[in-house]
Amino acid sequence: MPIRRLISPIALAAALFVLAGGARAFDDDKYPDWKGQWTRLGGVQWDDTKLPGRGQRAPLTPEYQAVLEESLATRSKAASATST
Repeated sequence: MPIRRLISPIALAAALFVLAGGARAFDDDKYPDWKGQWTRLGGVQWDDTKLPGRGQRAPLTPEYQAVLEESLATRSKAASATST
């Protein structure tokens, strides 16, 4: 069983890795802390001055307007099916 012989060295290496503090790809002190810089506040995806869904009033061609209507109908049908 050669795999059983590898378990102990792998466990030892993992323990040493954890005790050493893990690996660092670069020095954090050299770069600014941008943590949270790109998080979105709220659920707004598009124009937040307009209502969601059809309220966005996107200038669509008739073909894409039909696709939008079908998508909204499918979403509404799925929402009503899960709520009952």
